Amino acid sequence: MVSRISILLACVVGVCSASTDTLPNNFPILNRAGTVATFSADGFVNLDNKFHSPVGANGRACESCHLPQTGWTSPRSQEREDLVAFLQAP
Repeated sequence: MVSRISILLACVVGVCSASTDTLPNNFPILNRAGTVATFSADGFVNLDNKFHSPVGANGRACESCHLPQTGWTSPRSQEREDLVAFLQAP
């Protein structure tokens, strides 16, 4: 979800690619420490692959837990609880 929001923001500021299924290299994503960015030798992060697609019976994608704002790692339990609370808020 966060990566799709980042794509939207990238398009608003005019740095998105022709495809909305990519994230430009070094696009800043906010986190608790400030910002983080991802770099790929391809020149962009491909958001249209199995890592970003729902798999299995629970319908979650890898990116459901491995977030761009944590460098695609799994957040610590408190950060995960904060994210769940945010997503479940009305």
